Amino acid sequence: MRRGNGGRSSGSYEDAAISGASTILWPGIQRLMRDAQHGEFNILLAEALDRISRDKADVATLYKHLKFAGITIVTLVEGEISELRVGLKGTMNALFLKDLAIKTHRGLRGRMEKGKAGAGV
Repeated sequence: MRRGNGGRSSGSYEDAAISGASTILWPGIQRLMRDAQHGEFNILLAEALDRISRDKADVATLYKHLKFAGITIVTLVEGEISELRVGLKGTMNALFLKDLAIKTHRGLRGRMEKGKAGAGV
């Protein structure tokens, strides 16, 4: 995620290698919210909405707080984010996570049935 200042990038927020299921305790998101409250940027640029979070409640809350602070969310994939986009993508991302969990559990179960470890080393 980038914070913008007059069309120039002025910094970034990153929470690498952390699950996309919920962002509530991510240090980067927490810093982003503090900076938003202090008016340090006016546009949040991300690759896609699911790169911010796949949890529909988190995305809706973030959108609401940023909109209140006068900040626009823009993604390279979806363009400028609206309330409608938050609702639709939030639902799609939640379904993706549910489907991924089912497939992951099925794959782990199959490994264990073959006598292999169901987790890491």
